[in-house]
Amino acid sequence: MATEELAPKPKAPVQRGSIAILFVAIIFLIYQVYLVQNSFSALYNIALSTTSRWQITGSLWPLFQLTGESFGEVGLLLRFVSSCFFASVGWLMFRKQQISVPIFRKAVLLEATYFLLYLPFVAYLLTHPSNVATGFEAGLSYALQIVLVSPCLLMLYRELKGFELGKDNAHVIKWFAIAVCAYVFALWVKGFLFAVYAVGIDFSEAILIVGSVNSVATLLLAAVGAVAVFLPVIRGKRANFSWRGLGAVLICAGAYFAIFDLVSLVNAHYLDWVGLTEWWAASLMVLGVFFVVRGKIS
Repeated sequence: MATEELAPKPKAPVQRGSIAILFVAIIFLIYQVYLVQNSFSALYNIALSTTSRWQITGSLWPLFQLTGESFGEVGLLLRFVSSCFFASVGWLMFRKQQISVPIFRKAVLLEATYFLLYLPFVAYLLTHPSNVATGFEAGLSYALQIVLVSPCLLMLYRELKGFELGKDNAHVIKWFAIAVCAYVFALWVKGFLFAVYAVGIDFSEAILIVGSVNSVATLLLAAVGAVAVFLPVIRGKRANFSWRGLGAVLICAGAYFAIFDLVSLVNAHYLDWVGLTEWWAASLMVLGVFFVVRGKIS
């Protein structure tokens, strides 16, 4: 059974970067714990508010909103479980220098399901007749994230079922590459539209220029870089990719969140919104540095 659960040692750059992978997985887990421990009280307050509006107005829209929020809560709990799986994969890589493909596969499935469970809330945001523009833009953001991430992760989950080291795993590598590109683009969509409908894009002073350029360009640069790194693999022209190139993409992606956090230290408006960003992803810079410094073409 142990031989079925744990694959042989991974590629050298991944093996050498196992401590950085574990670090990212732990930060992701901490982020999920932070969200989950705050989510129950938030959902309770939303339930009180929406049921009160339903009783007063007789409209079903408040219940529609509550349904969307409840599905989102289930997704959040599933993502917490997936973060535990990712941490387990990181721990096994660090301690045993081996990858548990079955655990990683479960984590991928749960991450895909997390995004899919936003569908009822997206439907509410996009169809509510009195929603202001910000509600539509938020709904559009979540809809695009679902379209970009879930299908790719589900295909990766499917391909991982037949993964065996020593065999031709070109399809697994291809869908891993597609999933990484799609995920980074989804992060850009979330960050850019978040700036449009919530944080704002403002060039009136230096610190806001930094924040605005960061929201528009940093993750977009990372996404374009990911496509450049993985396009030969996606097109089937090559079965390997540059680990250093991937490292540069991770540094760029993590830089968006690091810059947002730094801007929030000196700007109260950014500070109000920092809790709603995927701030765990700043840790990707650490993994990226490992791949750039110690990676190689693999």
